[in-house]
Amino acid sequence: MAEQKYVCPNCNGLIDYGTRFCPHCGNAFSNWENVYSVPPVNNNAAVVKEESFFEKYFSTKGRLNRKAAILRNLFISMVGSVFIFILGLISGGSLMVGDLSGALIPFLLGLIVCIVMLYSSLTINIRRCHDLDKSGLYIFATLLIIPAFKLVFAKGTTGPNKYGPDPLAGKQ
Repeated sequence: MAEQKYVCPNCNGLIDYGTRFCPHCGNAFSNWENVYSVPPVNNNAAVVKEESFFEKYFSTKGRLNRKAAILRNLFISMVGSVFIFILGLISGGSLMVGDLSGALIPFLLGLIVCIVMLYSSLTINIRRCHDLDKSGLYIFATLLIIPAFKLVFAKGTTGPNKYGPDPLAGKQ
C-alpha cells in the first residue's frame, strides 16, 4: 500500500507528513492546517518541476550544487569555444583574401557569443553562491584565490536557506 502524501499549499508539490520545509519551493510549515492530503499514488515518482534552458543558464533565482555548476560552466565553455573557433576561422579567411568588412561580422558575432557566455557563467556562479548561503555579490570575492576555491569545492548549505530549498533534497 502506498503511503499517504500531502500537497504543499504554495507550489502544489507532493510532501510527506511532518516535513518542516517543502523540498520543491522551500515553504516553511509552521502548522499543517493549510496542507491537504491527496489519495495514495501507485507510483513513487515525485513531482519535480524541470528547469527550462533559460532557468538553467540565465537565471539567478535559487541554488545550484557543485556538480551542476561545474557541468553547466563546462558546457557553456565548450559550446562557446566551438562557436568562437568557427567564427575565428571565418573571420581569418576573410582577412586572408583582404575582405575587411567580411571579417567584421564574424568578429562582432564572436563578441556577442563571449558576452552571452560571460553572463551565463556569472548567473550560474551566483546560484552557486546562493547554495553556500552567500549573496550573489560574493562573486566579486572570487577574484581572489581562496574564495574561488571555496565556490568550486565547498559543500553547499544542508537544507533550505534564504535563497531556496536544498538542490540535493531527495537525492541520495
